[in-house]
Amino acid sequence: MPLLITRSSVTNVEAPIAFAATLRNLVLVRRFAALGVLFALELAVITLYLDNDQLAGRGGLIAFCHDWGPLILRAIVAAGTVFLTFACIAYSAELVAISEAMAGMAIDGRALGGHFAALASFGILSQVLYRSVSSWQEVAALGWLVSGVLAIWFGAIAFVGLRIWRRIWSSTGYLWLGALVAAMAAAFGGNALRPLWPRATALTFSMVQALLRPFGVFSVNPAKMTIGGARFAVEIAPACSGLEGIGLILAFTIVWLVLFRREIRFPQALVLLPAGVVILFLLNSVRIAALLLIGNAGFKQIAAGGFHSQAGWIAFNLVALGTSIAARNNRWISTRPTVAAATPTETENLTAPWVVPFVAILALGMISRALTGSFEWLYPLRLAGAASALWIYRDTIRSLDWQVDWLGIAGGVAVFGIWIALDRQGRTSMPLPLQTAAPGMQLGWIALRAVAATITVPLAEELAFRGFLLRRFISPEFETVSFRQFSWFAMLASSVLFGLLHGQRWIAGSIAGAIFALVMLRRGRFGNAVVAHAVANGLLALDVLVFGRWGLW
Repeated sequence: MPLLITRSSVTNVEAPIAFAATLRNLVLVRRFAALGVLFALELAVITLYLDNDQLAGRGGLIAFCHDWGPLILRAIVAAGTVFLTFACIAYSAELVAISEAMAGMAIDGRALGGHFAALASFGILSQVLYRSVSSWQEVAALGWLVSGVLAIWFGAIAFVGLRIWRRIWSSTGYLWLGALVAAMAAAFGGNALRPLWPRATALTFSMVQALLRPFGVFSVNPAKMTIGGARFAVEIAPACSGLEGIGLILAFTIVWLVLFRREIRFPQALVLLPAGVVILFLLNSVRIAALLLIGNAGFKQIAAGGFHSQAGWIAFNLVALGTSIAARNNRWISTRPTVAAATPTETENLTAPWVVPFVAILALGMISRALTGSFEWLYPLRLAGAASALWIYRDTIRSLDWQVDWLGIAGGVAVFGIWIALDRQGRTSMPLPLQTAAPGMQLGWIALRAVAATITVPLAEELAFRGFLLRRFISPEFETVSFRQFSWFAMLASSVLFGLLHGQRWIAGSIAGAIFALVMLRRGRFGNAVVAHAVANGLLALDVLVFGRWGLW
């Protein structure tokens, strides 16, 4: 939800188009955007590798972390996002003045170092807290919380500065209170509806029955709220009633109505509140019915694994985004005047060619994992999405310097050697689903996986991290930055973020990112970075297939 709010508010806050363009160009807004990207990437890695259920059943401070940690984290993220969004609307003049005061102010390298040090401490203590049981866990839990808070604190200071934060705070009055209320509504909205859970669960149960009726006979037990077929059954617990999602969509819609109050008609716009609730509630029943059908079709791992964990979040994002777009283009709700056709220079998105292919891989990866179980059979979706995005932006990509020399090849070989040296898994067997698949399906999946690893992934990731992010750290007008312009901060920061993308192999990933950056910067040839990446991935693919290091894939 916060990302959707931020994107909409930054680009469409006030009626005058000139104001929106001015807002996007503010140094302060750019710093907020960079900070948001950093935190989002780090949070994605943390949530991917830490399972909150591992803390269940423990006492003391660890129980607090388990019960309240996720909700508090949601509230912090939502509060910060809503505060900044409302500030852009109600205090635009103050933000412009503050942004002008930031002219020439560099990112604080020492504070950024403190951020990464606190994050490293957070990672080490996470291993103690989540992976083992010892008498030191209460101390580890306290240190874990302190490290997390310090990482947020140092990151905020590094990008914006303590003096600027104080000025923002003093210039926005009691805006923090409104942001806090909205954030708490978003984070705790589902829990506030707990008294309605029994009735909502019963209604969901009935709706799932109705949806499944055309597909055959399913056994039902209303007393235990269980429903299932011969192969797969589920219990519709109160948490599955859809009310948590309803709390989120209500909070999102209320904030949206406030943000765009000058562009919409009242009371017509209030129809968005019940509309979002009804649509999300219906989709929750559809999700459960689909889960049952998938499980009874013989794909139990898909149903209980990826689909169960991802479908609800995907549905919420689709409803939030869909209602926002539909409302702003509906003349019954929206008062926006028809804008005259803009010139190509006004509408051109300079960032899109560099980041869209990478975003396509991430988005389709989420979808493919949601629709598969223990083995990602739909991995080729990532290949298709990235290839499509690369084709769309082929003119920009074709204009780059694709000269390649020995440096790119040598860099790829070096990354391969470092990656293997740091790999602790060693030889692992081919995943069982792939082993037992038909020869044609097995060969086809491996071939497409290898093509993605050596072509689309290197292209998409180099465009995003070396082509865009590294240069964006040097200057907001990244397209004017030469591929030979060196900055220690830009090189190291983009490399670390690239490393975090690789989860537990973040050290090897960070070193690889630095090498890819250096082979590009040495002669200013973007092609060298792509070739180095492709060579490294190609050698890793060869290692997987020849020596059985399937853990690398």
